[in-house]
Amino acid sequence: MKSYDDLKNWDFKKTKSQLILDKKVPNDFISHSGDTYKWLWLPSCDVKRLLDVRNSEHILSNMRNTSPITDCSR
Repeated sequence: MKSYDDLKNWDFKKTKSQLILDKKVPNDFISHSGDTYKWLWLPSCDVKRLLDVRNSEHILSNMRNTSPITDCSR
């Protein structure tokens, strides 16, 4: 386990950037209900699919900001 000083001086952004570049993510897992989940870094995701999930009714109903997000890059 890392000490407080190690964590305080840890460059999180550098570590995250390296993990994204190396495409390292946790292993897929199966839920108790039998659904398979796959980890993806958001920069690796298709923007339209990501926005479709974020803007779905069941997600918006649990968000503080219930306004859908639009894709401004197009």
